[in-house]
Amino acid sequence: MTNDFLDNLGAEQYQKMHQPKEIKITPETYEEMNEEFVREGLAFTIKVPTQEAIDKWRKANYPNGVKPRTK
Repeated sequence: MTNDFLDNLGAEQYQKMHQPKEIKITPETYEEMNEEFVREGLAFTIKVPTQEAIDKWRKANYPNGVKPRTK
């Protein structure tokens, strides 16, 4: 009985680890990065795109909505 439980637990964890992760990028993401750059004393910022521009770029680069895995 214990082995079945551990096998199921291991299989569930494996599935969680190997599912594509959807990361939501918003204009706030860029604003937070710019704030971090200021705190770090870096001499540059990133232009903050609109949500429409972000969605358009993602759709053009990742038609399935998920970045392909690299090894």
